[in-house]
This record gives sequence, C-alpha cells and structure tokens, in this order.
Amino acid sequence: MNKAIFSKTWFLFIPVFSILGLIIITMLPRDISCLSIELFGHQCTFCGATRSFELFHQFNWIQSIVLNPITFIILLFLWSLSFLYFLSYLGAFFNKIFHIIYIFLNKFFLIVFGIIIMLYLLQYLFRIIFN
Repeated sequence: MNKAIFSKTWFLFIPVFSILGLIIITMLPRDISCLSIELFGHQCTFCGATRSFELFHQFNWIQSIVLNPITFIILLFLWSLSFLYFLSYLGAFFNKIFHIIYIFLNKFFLIVFGIIIMLYLLQYLFRIIFN
C-alpha cells in the first residue's frame, strides 16, 4: 500500500490558514504596486490574487473570479474539501465521498498539482496576450 502524501488532518487546517491569511491581507497597505507591472509592463499570474482571496471570503464571488479565476477555483476546491471533511463525521455517505476524493488526491497528487500549475501558466499567457 502506498504511503499517503498528506493526512486527513490537513483538512482541519484549511479554514485556519484561510482565516489567518484573510487577517494578514486586511492589514496590508493598499497602495503597493505589482513589481511585474513596474518592471515588465504586464500583469503577472498572481495579479489580483490577494484581492480575489479577500473577495472570495466576503462572498463576492463574481468579482473574485474576474480578478483571478485560478485563485477562486483553488479556494473553492479547498473550502469544499474542508467542508466535506467536517461533514464526513456526520454520516457514512459524506465519509465515503470524502474518502474517495482523499484517495484520489493522494494517488494522483502530482497530476492534480501539475494541472494547477498549467492553468496558472495558461492564465499568465492570456494576461500577456490580452493586456
């Protein structure tokens, strides 16, 4: 049997890290410009990610998608997994669903991570072409 890449308890920390990140983001100054825009004249892949992160947690999801779609998708995925993990304690149905997703992520983690990286690079390419 393959050893798991990460344990199920990591899903308990997703809300904690997200809330701590939100607290840190709200304390950051708003007048800092992006180095990519200053140096290269175009937006980087992470432009809008901080504001997208903040808007996601304020439930302003349409604006969050507009600013940085990949950040929105990743946050929605992580929060959904965390919520499903909490629901897995309530019944066998949710426990079975979470277990299937958990096994899939551990088995194909590098593929999932590679897809996320490719989506970010694709977003970067679109920002270079259309900005």
